[in-house]
Amino acid sequence: MTLDREFDIVLLALKRYLHEKAPFILNHQAIDWDRLLHIATVHRVTALVYHVLKTADGVPETVREKFRHIVLYQSAGSVRAVRELNALLQQFYNRHLKVVPFKGNILAAELYGDVVQRPSLDFDLYVPKKHIGESVRLLHDLGYTSGMLQQKPDLRPGSKFHSLEFSHPQKSPIDLHWDATDGYVTRLYTRHELDNALRTLSIENKTIHIFDQDVTLALLAIHGAKGSWAFVSSWIDLAMFFRRHPQFSYSTVLRTLRARGMARMLYIGAYLVERFLDVTTPRLIKQNADYRSCEIARCIGHRLFQNPLQPMDGGWAKVLLNVQFREKLSEKLRYLAFKSRSKKVDMNKPGRRLVALKHVERVAKGR
Repeated sequence: MTLDREFDIVLLALKRYLHEKAPFILNHQAIDWDRLLHIATVHRVTALVYHVLKTADGVPETVREKFRHIVLYQSAGSVRAVRELNALLQQFYNRHLKVVPFKGNILAAELYGDVVQRPSLDFDLYVPKKHIGESVRLLHDLGYTSGMLQQKPDLRPGSKFHSLEFSHPQKSPIDLHWDATDGYVTRLYTRHELDNALRTLSIENKTIHIFDQDVTLALLAIHGAKGSWAFVSSWIDLAMFFRRHPQFSYSTVLRTLRARGMARMLYIGAYLVERFLDVTTPRLIKQNADYRSCEIARCIGHRLFQNPLQPMDGGWAKVLLNVQFREKLSEKLRYLAFKSRSKKVDMNKPGRRLVALKHVERVAKGR
């Protein structure tokens, strides 16, 4: 239990979601239900909390209605987004372009078995570097636009450019990645390794290619760390992975992360999941986790419980935490020099969009 009543209830609800027999008893003290809803929203777990509250004793009907309306709105958006994603992926397949969706709706279907439980209204798509130019052209043909980047995108290794954001007046936003970690860490896998790390998933009766469990777990750890492990949604994603894959062998992904000095990112998430969601850490992860990882995780928890509505530290505090996530000096120094984005420019000026598209295609082809 924490010192924050509403945050305690959110955590209790998530434990009940994960463990059907976990107790969920409201102590009938003065509960600020609006604040509780705000906390659930900030941590992106509104649907999961409502899954428990809708049948729990002691919850005012007006509160249930507030949650229900929000979740219904999110659910309708998620269902539309999945259908839109399937149609978009088919456009890539029709042009023989390799594309792998990840995060968002893909995690919802893979880990929760229901896109409604983990709402997401944008798409993250990984494309090999050699397909970037044609992928940008495809999205442009479909009516998507991008603010692009003030400097012409440099796609070479070590560049600060790792993705492009696209928008559409009637459709979901898209992040087009050629580095699935968006440059946050040294690239974990070569293109050849990623090509051989795919499996299939059925969503809305459509079969698509997604990353295998090793890559998925590595990305869960890295993206959790990228958010400072400060959002409970990242905790429960990792918890659901542990529960969904009880026979999974963690040796390969641990070896990959350790080789690059990033295993601590997974250890910290695993500690938070076991400590606050009561999900047992897989034995191999627990055996390899170092004391420093547990210490950092406790600090994250303490900071979060002090103010769950402002989970992330900013400025140098965040920089220091991200340095501590890394075990190797080379990776620490790389992070300090890391810049993932530059300022955007107005792409509506005549000719600028076409020039940018041609530039991306030239660089992607190695010209």
